[in-house]
Amino acid sequence: MGRQAPSLTYLSDLHSAHVHTRTFANVDVLLGHHPGIDPKRVQQQLLDDDRGGYCYEHAQLFAGVLEQLGFKVRRRLSRVHTDFNIRAHLCLTVSIEGSEYLCDPGFGFSIDRPIELKDGATRSTVGQVFTLGKKEQEGQTFWYLTRNGKTEHIIDTLPVMPNDARTGHLILTADPLSIFQNHLVVAGYVGQAHYTVTERSVTIRRAGQETEHREIGLDEAVELSRRVGLRISDADLSSLKQKFGEE
Repeated sequence: MGRQAPSLTYLSDLHSAHVHTRTFANVDVLLGHHPGIDPKRVQQQLLDDDRGGYCYEHAQLFAGVLEQLGFKVRRRLSRVHTDFNIRAHLCLTVSIEGSEYLCDPGFGFSIDRPIELKDGATRSTVGQVFTLGKKEQEGQTFWYLTRNGKTEHIIDTLPVMPNDARTGHLILTADPLSIFQNHLVVAGYVGQAHYTVTERSVTIRRAGQETEHREIGLDEAVELSRRVGLRISDADLSSLKQKFGEE
């Protein structure tokens, strides 16, 4: 994909290319040797090492690429599933052609292309319908991204400073109750099918077909993780087996 002038079509193609080639994964967080989220380390982790990442890596990398290409990007924080949770998910909004669009490259399974930041806007991704809803509360605007009617995350419009991302990352990697401290989570595309893999299950979504969900063992989880693009070694597998009490 050659460099082009900023446009909605170009933004959409870039978003799709990112989510179809870059893996969502928390294996380094889970095993306790995550390198951190400064830009150089993010580039090394996602582009050079193929170790995947979660929202802080994906959103930062995608934002940096867009800004280099001339897009106007704002970083946004959101609360996952409920407004009782902390602002721990990093996503982006991009202003283009007189409108603003949500880009969400680091949620694991979310929109595969931008969705207009407009009340009632929808986008279908491998058979799942994502919808944006707008809510005003105490002088602030909130955007609810839902999937098939269930809330994925709640985005606010407050400015995001660099240390906000660092704080969220530290909580998700250090809190013993964090899902990323307790479960393997890997997600990505194989062709036109989207896979979500944990240490105990796989969910496969394809457009026009029923969602497939089944239980698996850790060996198959690692094999599927490799299939979606994660570089994971036999030493990692051994460490994961120790983590989950399989050795």
